[in-house]
Amino acid sequence: MARLFDHPLKRKQKLEQAYAGKRVLDVACGEVKFRGAIGLDYNVRSYRPRECQADIVYDLTQFPYPFEDSSFELIWCSHFLEHFQDLPRIMEEFYRLLKPGGRVAINTPHFSSVEAYRHWQHCHYFAKGSFDYFCEDSHEWEFYNCRYRLLESKIFFDDLSNCLGIGWLANRFSWPYERRFAWIFPASSVYFVLEAIKD
Repeated sequence: MARLFDHPLKRKQKLEQAYAGKRVLDVACGEVKFRGAIGLDYNVRSYRPRECQADIVYDLTQFPYPFEDSSFELIWCSHFLEHFQDLPRIMEEFYRLLKPGGRVAINTPHFSSVEAYRHWQHCHYFAKGSFDYFCEDSHEWEFYNCRYRLLESKIFFDDLSNCLGIGWLANRFSWPYERRFAWIFPASSVYFVLEAIKD
């Protein structure tokens, strides 16, 4: 389906081009794995037979994951973190797996989206600033064994909301939007790109 406005799937396509031939890990890859990536998933029973594209089946709640330190230039993580209870622990694991300067791209339902609440396994709800605590300009990052630089965060909306200018306003003024207007004009997802800061 053609999309008029920016969308996480468009971001994914651009990253697939930019990281072609590089080491990429798709965490909870499901049925639509990031092109050229190593697919990692564990809930293979929830997919139709033979349609899960995981290259490695592994319990994603068990650490460490079966890869060496600094193995990947990019980690693609779409619609997984909302299922995961120990967010600091998995961000630490992503940090371990990334090469210096490697990036993690995250897409997850925005807290105002009905999809955030529809699935009974969802246990985290994300806002535009949810990953600030792991980043270098936050006083909180030193509590975690990881350190990132936030390169991008964006709230995504459906095409109608974008046509009305809500997407632009919400991203330009995210603080008042999320505190006053998110339940009136709900978003669909929120997207982040973080870069691992390593010596």
